[in-house]
Amino acid sequence: MTSRRRLAVILCLVTLAVWSPVFGNDFAFDDVIDIVVNARIRNWSTAWQAFLHPFNWGTNFQGHLQTYRPLVLVSHVVTYHLWGLHPFGHHVLRVLLHVAVELLAFLLLCRWLTNVRLAFAFALVCAIHPACVEAIHSPSGDLYLALFGLAALLLSSAEHPRPWHAIPIGALLLLSMLAKEGGVLYVLLAVAFAELSRRRAEPVRPLSSLWPVVCAAVAAVAVYAGMRHHALGAQTLPSNAGAGRLADAVTGVWFFATQAFVIPLARAPAILDFAATPQIDRIGWYGLAACNLIVVGVLVQRRRWLEAIGFLWWLISLAPSAAVMLTEGAWPGLYRWLYMGMPGLLLAIAGALSPKLPTRRPRLVVTAWALVCVAFACLSIRATRAWRNDVTLFSAMAIESPEHFWGYRRLGWALYYRARFADAIPVLQRAAELAPADERDSCIGLWAASLAGIDDCDGAVKLYIAHAPTPMMSADHFAYVAGACFERQGRIDRALQLYRACGAAEPRCPAAVERLTHPGSSVGQPGKPL
Repeated sequence: MTSRRRLAVILCLVTLAVWSPVFGNDFAFDDVIDIVVNARIRNWSTAWQAFLHPFNWGTNFQGHLQTYRPLVLVSHVVTYHLWGLHPFGHHVLRVLLHVAVELLAFLLLCRWLTNVRLAFAFALVCAIHPACVEAIHSPSGDLYLALFGLAALLLSSAEHPRPWHAIPIGALLLLSMLAKEGGVLYVLLAVAFAELSRRRAEPVRPLSSLWPVVCAAVAAVAVYAGMRHHALGAQTLPSNAGAGRLADAVTGVWFFATQAFVIPLARAPAILDFAATPQIDRIGWYGLAACNLIVVGVLVQRRRWLEAIGFLWWLISLAPSAAVMLTEGAWPGLYRWLYMGMPGLLLAIAGALSPKLPTRRPRLVVTAWALVCVAFACLSIRATRAWRNDVTLFSAMAIESPEHFWGYRRLGWALYYRARFADAIPVLQRAAELAPADERDSCIGLWAASLAGIDDCDGAVKLYIAHAPTPMMSADHFAYVAGACFERQGRIDRALQLYRACGAAEPRCPAAVERLTHPGSSVGQPGKPL
């Protein structure tokens, strides 16, 4: 077995060992909306309809941005029919996808670094980095994005390209974009790496050797643009993005992403809320952004093209998350965006350090690398435990962001849907205290429903009607919740009044009316408000 194959096997085994605790976790975070309560993925027809609709159509969730990720919906349909709602199978697939992604990253590093052991060292850091925890647990498509994108880069930078390579390169680039919008970056990277490979060839290949990659890239973008426009139309980006907000979003994301890469101590998704960020913090954002641009300029001026491409890969990969920040409200989920750009950043660092590594007494360097790997492995296992379920995850988020409402609200939501109403009430009270005015009603709606869960029916109704309904606790759902509360107390007239106020969105209400108006009905007794 060659040295590269032996190191590849070690990389896969270590990566699998570090992330194996994921197998014991339940569904958490976006899994609940995208898989657990998503009725669409129960039907095979969704697998082809996904290509005709926005991603939010497949999850019945109305977010700020309309996205197009049909490949993710197809994967949800397939994995559901393979494993149902058993999280073990879903997690096994994601960990195996992560192992495959890191193996491709290792092969790409080997392609551009002369030292195979150096490539292994940086690939292992990438594979066990704690920032990967969110991508591995998230159903948002980052794993497929990186898998197909890195495969396209490997084929694009082949030492002996062939014209027929255009077909698989184009297919891989298209699949990457269909997994997530960030796949567009791999199109540019494919052309850039093909040009680097052409210049490094001995003798230098003619410029015409780039045509297979260029044609594949153009064809993939054209097909993707047509499919995306058909599904989404023209309204695909926020329309209220001014230059100042855009600069804040980009520099802020660069700052927090760099912080998360260098000091990956957080267990839960980071909450980005620029509206709640003090103005003084923006000095650090713009300072780091200036340093980033200076680094790019120096690398280009010195013609260190490999390092420049790798560093730009890292910076540009974070741009889509900046677009999310242009929408209103807080947003948790930065770490998953690091997943795509980390190989590029590590490629740039490895390329810059390769000629400067000491040839004598390498033990110090090896020891430092080993300590970093052990620390990252421990932090990754620690973060994986926080993702055991929604309650543990959002408890960690509330601890790590104690002055922000988002973690408290989601923790209260998780406790409510586990019928832990007494535990949910103080958490939701804290969320309502911290939430801005436009988010407070959603916290209070869950709070009111939790009061109904502990049979404080009048208090629940009084609290709810004093505030506007929200998607997290609609008027129809609350009417059922409150009606069940009054029915358990024997106040049948009040229960019927609320059941009859329900709309079509709450099908349990007509069944409750039937049960109360026809005592001999076979419909069961009222349950808890879930």
